[in-house]
Amino acid sequence: MAGKKRIEELKLTSVQEERLIELFHDEPDLWNVSSASYSRRDCRQKALSNIQEKVREEYEGLECNVDQIQAKISYLREYYSKELSKINKSRKSGTGTDELYTSSWVHFKSLDVFLRSQIVPRGTQSNLVSYTRSHCQ
Repeated sequence: MAGKKRIEELKLTSVQEERLIELFHDEPDLWNVSSASYSRRDCRQKALSNIQEKVREEYEGLECNVDQIQAKISYLREYYSKELSKINKSRKSGTGTDELYTSSWVHFKSLDVFLRSQIVPRGTQSNLVSYTRSHCQ
């Protein structure tokens, strides 16, 4: 059975993850959907390579490859999206301001600075069939 190849997790400290977020922010081709290069794979690969080089220079002895960098960034984006979704759901539920969800995740604010404008929640669609009066007669 063909599937995704298993990528060894890139283990970083919280400080190293924060630096990775800064480097990610410095490469808009990876996150800015309005960038002309965002949809070009070669530009995204170059941006990931730039991040990998900087990480390896700054953290001597830390071995990592582009796939690991991409996987770590994907994880951070996914976790950010989940936290943002929790915030948005708490606002829509009619709860009071005392009960609004606020993220306590250490990297939320760093990612929120530049990702909030890029992540657009998908609209919902009911999977229930609605019957009008004419169907019931």
